[in-house]
Amino acid sequence: MKETAAKRRDKAGRDRESKAEKSKETAPQDVEMPEEETASAAKLPGELDSVTLDDIKEHVKQIEKAVSGKEPRFVLRALRALPSTSRRLNTNVVNKTICGFFTNNSTTRDFLLSFLEEPMEMADGDVQFRPRTGKAASAPLLPEVEAYLQLLLVNRRALDLVAAKCYYYHARVYEFLNQFDTIRSFLHTRLRTATLRHDADGQAVLVNLLLRNYLHFNLYDQAEKLVSKSVFPELANNNEWARYLYYTGESTPVQQVFQEEAIRDGVIEASINHEKGFVQSKETMDIYGTREPQLAFHQRISFCLDIHNMSVKAMRFPPKAYNKDLESAEERREREQQDLEFAKEMAEDDDDSFP
Repeated sequence: MKETAAKRRDKAGRDRESKAEKSKETAPQDVEMPEEETASAAKLPGELDSVTLDDIKEHVKQIEKAVSGKEPRFVLRALRALPSTSRRLNTNVVNKTICGFFTNNSTTRDFLLSFLEEPMEMADGDVQFRPRTGKAASAPLLPEVEAYLQLLLVNRRALDLVAAKCYYYHARVYEFLNQFDTIRSFLHTRLRTATLRHDADGQAVLVNLLLRNYLHFNLYDQAEKLVSKSVFPELANNNEWARYLYYTGESTPVQQVFQEEAIRDGVIEASINHEKGFVQSKETMDIYGTREPQLAFHQRISFCLDIHNMSVKAMRFPPKAYNKDLESAEERREREQQDLEFAKEMAEDDDDSFP
């Protein structure tokens, strides 16, 4: 038994030594990569884009096959691969997909390309993506194919919320560094881009950041111009709405607003001196000693006459209906003759009544 146990220990030791030698042989070593492998590794992103474009082209073929053969199962294949395809999208793939498929509908193509931040330029050796050639390029896309492509491309808009948060924290960092004024042009540029892209989240955040920037440096006129020339998106969340209402309230004092609204409506006879910051009321006078009552009465009479004239113009009559009750020339002559004869008889009767 002792010899058997010793043999087992010796065998286990030899197995461990052999495994250690094998692990040393198979251990990775620093080997210089050949130039061909380096070039292939550099081309990996381009090859990935090419694979993604081929997948999209294949999915479109599956959808067209489903429409022509009335087989919904082919559409399910394309939709099942939609999440994985969306994760591989980038600006280059999106640009080539839009330009490659929307060859007949320039309006939709330009609309989708407007969501890209900057136009793409063809790189050296880059192959143009042309999935539709010949007669197919001039034919309109199937509605199912167009819906699939827009569904595929619209998923990129999910980053708008992330971009809005980045704008906020980026501006806060500059504010803490006392460099808040240097970021103003950047915020204006991003606001213009967000407005063109219909990015409601980014637009709301950027408008509030610009208002905060103006109020920080007491630029109330600039803040008022921004509020009057921009439209705050209705789809903004409640937090952004609260910030916007707070900043607009700060830029325009509530008391001044009420005094202006009251003066404009004629409740208060006064004027505001914006330079010196006070309200000057007008002197009270006897209104009946002025022309105000006459002008008010004239305004009411003019209003009634205008309603009468418009009502007459709006009335409709059948054609030549006014001729029905009018007498002819012969009837008029007979009536006049009868009137003359009746007048003569009355005159003769009057003459006979006197002796």
